[in-house]
Order: sequence, then C-alpha cells, then structure tokens
Amino acid sequence: MSESLLTWIVFTPLIGAAAVLLTGRWPNLREAVSLITGGVLIAQVTQLISPVLAGETPSVLLAVPVPRVPL
Repeated sequence: MSESLLTWIVFTPLIGAAAVLLTGRWPNLREAVSLITGGVLIAQVTQLISPVLAGETPSVLLAVPVPRVPL
C-alpha cells in the first residue's frame, strides 16, 4: 500500500475545503467542487478496501512535532 495514497486521503478534504472557499461567490460551482471532492475521496478510500481486507493496517507518519510523539 502506498503512503502517498494515505497522504492524499488526508489532504483531499482540506484541498476541497479551500476550493469551496475560493468558489464561494458562485453557488453552482461551489456545489460542483464539493461533489467532485467527495467523489475523489470515495475513489481514494475504495483503493484501500483490498489491502485492509487482506489484513494490512494502513498508516503514514506525517510529522514528529515532539520526540516520541508521532502524528
């Protein structure tokens, strides 16, 4: 399983939220961005189904802000 996929799964909603804020003036475009973000996130998460059912535990280390406290 790819750590980059897990990273994208974490950051996709944040990118989508920023895009929604940027398109706030145009309601139809804002809704389209929301739906596209949701669809992309579903596609990403469905790629995790096989490895998880096979017994893998997905994990990614984003940062270690304090020694011995990984995020």
